[in-house]
Amino acid sequence: MLLDRFDFFLNGEYIDRTTDPEDPAVKAAADDRRRRGIKPPPVPVLEPIALRRDDIAQIRQKQATELRAKFAQPAQPAATTTVNGRERVNAGAFLAYEAALERAGQ
Repeated sequence: MLLDRFDFFLNGEYIDRTTDPEDPAVKAAADDRRRRGIKPPPVPVLEPIALRRDDIAQIRQKQATELRAKFAQPAQPAATTTVNGRERVNAGAFLAYEAALERAGQ
């Protein structure tokens, strides 16, 4: 269990230190997750990476799978679709865009 937690910690630290929060792609991905209502689980899902006896490894893998399923987010439709090579915006995204422009005073 300690190795699983340490692996989770190291991966989080690596991502935190190598991801630029000002990168437009990172901001766009965060905005997309926010629009679609995707939130991280309230507890970390620790992948069982440590070497264990087979019976214990199966139990830990089952626990991780159940936890992922419990906190899985329902798929939301994307704000845009591509039709015949042209990008189309859905009505909800357009209304959100208009509301943002109004708030910005434009």
